[in-house]
Parts: sequence; C-alpha cells; structure tokens
Amino acid sequence: MIPEAVYTVTSATFEKKKKKKFETAFGTFTYRDIPSEAFPLGIRLLQEGEYFYRIAEVEKALCDQLYTVSPLPNTKELFLHLTENLRIEESELKKLDTLKVCEYSAAYHSSNIKKLYSLLRRL
Repeated sequence: MIPEAVYTVTSATFEKKKKKKFETAFGTFTYRDIPSEAFPLGIRLLQEGEYFYRIAEVEKALCDQLYTVSPLPNTKELFLHLTENLRIEESELKKLDTLKVCEYSAAYHSSNIKKLYSLLRRL
C-alpha cells in the first residue's frame, strides 16, 4: 500500500498484555495486542516450500494498525494520518473492500476503524 520499501514489521498478537520490539539486522519487529475477537478475522494461511505462515489481508492489516493509534477526532484527520503518516496512496485506499472493514469494525470496538469505514464509503 505504500510506495517504498519497509524495514519495520508489526505483528498482531492477542492476550499478551504488552508490546514487544526487537531490532535485528533484517529490520525492526514489533508485536502488539489486538482484541482476541478480531485476531482470526481476515487471515490467510500461505505456504512456501515446507513452511506455512499466516498473513493478514490488506483491510485487516490496516485495521490492526489503526487499532494501535490514539483515537483520531474525525475522518479528515484519519485521511491525513493514512496518507501523510502512513504514506498510503489514496488510490490504494480506494481499492479496499469497504464491506470487510465494516465486518471487522465490530470486533475491534475502535472509533478509528469506524471512521475508516465512513471514509472508505465516501472515497
């Protein structure tokens, strides 16, 4: 969703009750809690060779990220946060599945994700 390389990875966890951060030669890896109800939503199981891993769909990853941000006052500020702070292109936001975000918002109980749903309906 962003136009440059990423050297920081944030992974969603649940019921850990604290944030963990590891700096390695490969990049920075951060683990942050999300609600356990939201954790299994929008996850795909992929395989590479003998290894399996889970990866979030784009909508789910964005909801996970917005859950960790302090509540934004309105959709205008949310749009600025997405495009300026997270550097997400507006054209990429327009590609998101609004119905998935609506479905996920109930599990997060987050005003930021409800605002994201409203924003996407208007884009």
